[in-house]
Amino acid sequence: MRAMARMLLTLMLLCGPLMAAELDWGSLDPETRRVLTPFEQEWSTLDPQTREKLVNQAQRWVAASPEQRAQAAERFARWQNLQEPQRRELRQRYRWFREQPPERQRQLRRVFQRFRHLPPEERRALMRRFESMTDQQRQGFIEGVRMNERANGMRRFLERFSQEERQQLRRIDQSLSDEQRMIFRHRVRSTPPDQREQLMRQWLQMSDRERTEYLQPR
Repeated sequence: MRAMARMLLTLMLLCGPLMAAELDWGSLDPETRRVLTPFEQEWSTLDPQTREKLVNQAQRWVAASPEQRAQAAERFARWQNLQEPQRRELRQRYRWFREQPPERQRQLRRVFQRFRHLPPEERRALMRRFESMTDQQRQGFIEGVRMNERANGMRRFLERFSQEERQQLRRIDQSLSDEQRMIFRHRVRSTPPDQREQLMRQWLQMSDRERTEYLQPR
C-alpha cells in the first residue's frame, strides 16, 4: 500500500491539474479510501488541489485493468530508478508542456501516440535522436510531424475525388498566387470538416472570375 501511495504521488506529478475542490475523507467511496489509506492521517492537512489530484489518480487506479496497472507499475519503477538530475529534467519538461497553448499540447499528444505504436527498436532510436536535440531542433521536429499529419490528412481527403477532379484541383492550385493560395487554405481549414468536401466541389464548379472574387481578402 505504501508503494501504491508513492506511485500515486508520482503519477500525480506527471498529470495535469484538476479543479480544486473540498473533499472530506468521509465523502470518499470505500475503494478510493482503501487506495488512499496511507494518506488518511494527514488528509485534513492537504490542500484541496492535492486532494483532488490524489482522488483522481486513485479512482483511475480502481477503474484500471490489470494490464493498465502493470503498465503504471512499470512506469513508476522506471521513475524510481532515475537519478535526481533526470527526475528534475522530466519535471521541467512537464512544466514546459503545461505552459504550451492547448493546440500545441494536442499536437504533442498526437506525436506521443504515434511514438507509442512504433516498433521498440524504432522507439529507442527516435528517443536517442530526440534526446540529443536542442530545444529549437525539438520544436522543428514536432512541427515537421504536424505538417506530415496535415499532408497525410489531405491525401486521404483527396481520395474522395476522381483522378480527373484531383488533376483539375492541382491545375487550379498552380494558377493561384501565393496570397490567394494562403487565403483559400485558410478558408478550407475554417470550414467544419463535414462540409469541406462540399466546399471543394463548389470550388471545382466556379469560374475563374468567381474564384478570384471568392479569394478577395475579407
